Amino acid sequence: MSDPVTALADRVAGFTFRHDPARQGSQTALLEEYLRRAAHWQERVPDAGLFGDFAAALDPAVRADPALVERVRAAVPADQSALVRDTCLNALHFRALEAAGRRPADLPDPFEPLLLMYERGDGFHSTQGYYQVGASGVKKRRPPEYRALPPRLPDLEPATLRALDAAYAERRRERTPRPPLRPARPDQHGRTGGRGPTP
Repeated sequence: MSDPVTALADRVAGFTFRHDPARQGSQTALLEEYLRRAAHWQERVPDAGLFGDFAAALDPAVRADPALVERVRAAVPADQSALVRDTCLNALHFRALEAAGRRPADLPDPFEPLLLMYERGDGFHSTQGYYQVGASGVKKRRPPEYRALPPRLPDLEPATLRALDAAYAERRRERTPRPPLRPARPDQHGRTGGRGPTP
């Protein structure tokens, strides 16, 4: 059985980073939950930033094996943003911190929502005012605003994520305009809406 750090490197190496519109709802919620959790960690280690290396800020002596670091770096496609690559590497170092027993226990794992998001489809990138996930945008806020938000998800279980995707798909269907009804074509007698009398 592999150690937790190697297991995470294996997991990241299995990400396809293929956009999946059917999972857009859960991906957006998972990014929002990451930002909320990261804001709490950023309060603990202000130098790290929302997408920073929390493990290095807590204990720079504890790092993942360089060979695993290179494996994860190579697993992230070049068309993904630097934020995706960096957060995968940060998650690896954070797992090494956990394995060494150096992780503070009073805050939740910041990276698991983001890893689940990558597992379910594409990554994300930064735009003016938003973090873009496929066709959806997550509004950029200051860390205190993220910290003030309630948890975005009750848990990270597959059934919860499937329910989010189903609800998102339903909202999309409700917003999609229906094509207008085509006007009835007149029959040979100039009438519309039904058949004329049988001759």
